[in-house]
Amino acid sequence: MKKEKRARARRTGAQAAESGAARPAGGAGKMLRALGFAQKLTLAMLLVLAMALSLGGAVVLAGNFDDALNEAGQQAEVQHLLQCYALESDLLDVAARGETVTAQHLEPVYLRLSQAERERAERLAAEAAANKQ
Repeated sequence: MKKEKRARARRTGAQAAESGAARPAGGAGKMLRALGFAQKLTLAMLLVLAMALSLGGAVVLAGNFDDALNEAGQQAEVQHLLQCYALESDLLDVAARGETVTAQHLEPVYLRLSQAERERAERLAAEAAANKQ
């Protein structure tokens, strides 16, 4: 019984192929079998080359990222050490003068106002100018 089903399936498949009917799924395997050895070798080399270039690019990007991260960390560490040195120097100067250290000495010193403070000052200046007129 199984032999009859197989034979019937082969006949219907062969008839469909002769009549030009649609190919069954899995045509890629048949296409690869139809390629010659040189073509298969060329495709394999292209795939290996693409994979090698992809992995190489990933390694280069990861290396560059690690280098940039380490450099940023070192710069942040240097900036922190400079801030600590400035605070310690200020505290030693205060202690050398015989004064007591207050919270004012420990407040950070900013080189410029925050954006919100600058915008508020601009708004107040604009209001003052409008009130003068």
